[in-house]
Amino acid sequence: MTNSKHSDHPQPVVGAMVVHKGKMLLITSGKKWGHPITAIEFGEEPLDSVKRLLGEYGLKAVPKKLIGAHSIMRQTMDRYEMEFAKEHLVCLEYFCKASSDRVNKDGIAKEVKWSKYHEIRRLPLQHYTEELLLMQKVKAPKTMGGELFADRIKVR
Repeated sequence: MTNSKHSDHPQPVVGAMVVHKGKMLLITSGKKWGHPITAIEFGEEPLDSVKRLLGEYGLKAVPKKLIGAHSIMRQTMDRYEMEFAKEHLVCLEYFCKASSDRVNKDGIAKEVKWSKYHEIRRLPLQHYTEELLLMQKVKAPKTMGGELFADRIKVR
């Protein structure tokens, strides 16, 4: 039998929409694909959290702009107490431009890939990545051959 628990307060996190040559970085540790996110550590500035996240993946990337904020509601398994925990995350999303497609996934993700928009829409996505794409109303114009991410993100 499992119990359900949750924090009384939302946890602040940052997300990185990392783009290189018209492709977005996606990661997976299970069945669904998503973009990198990480917790903001106590006393850490959000931009420093993004830089730390990029460093954890060994990415040569620069955060360019804050592109939005949204809530992520999810249920996770607490492996130590063997019970479900509900999480409410408040995610600050940053657009990041990578100068290379090299990624270090060791110990962080099971698999990584760089995908164009038409490829992304065919993948099973984490709800927070779907939310990011919808939030930006990103479309793949035929005239650009799907090169949707190339500095077309608007600040909200």
